Amino acid sequence: MKLSYARSGQRRAAAMLELAIGLSVLIPLFVAATDFCRAFYYAGIVSNCARAGAVFASDPSVQPQSPFYDADSPDSGTSAAAVADWPSTLGPVPPVSVTSQTIDGHPHKVVTVSFTFRPFFASFVGSATINIVRTARARVTPATPNYT
Repeated sequence: MKLSYARSGQRRAAAMLELAIGLSVLIPLFVAATDFCRAFYYAGIVSNCARAGAVFASDPSVQPQSPFYDADSPDSGTSAAAVADWPSTLGPVPPVSVTSQTIDGHPHKVVTVSFTFRPFFASFVGSATINIVRTARARVTPATPNYT
């Protein structure tokens, strides 16, 4: 009887050692996977913000009726429309840049939203940050139909 009790104690010690070794590998993997998911989530939100700004900038008939529109600075309305969907729980509003391009003779509005992401895992490996930059381009809708 005493012999089985001694073996049981050794088995418990071996199980504790295996758990310690396993957790020392699994916990950093779990934190890294969580950071990857968070970065993917932020990238989706940044993409949506850029797309919303490009859609707003591309439709001149909607802009004057919009609460975001500012006659003195039309691009500020586009910036406001771009970050209107930014959740306040994610921190400060990211910067938005609005430019115009002409592609094949047609005007386009290009909206770029950038965000600096700081992962949890950075505290273990240094002070690394990831810049998430998304650009959306939309063709400006003509005020009158062009049938040519």
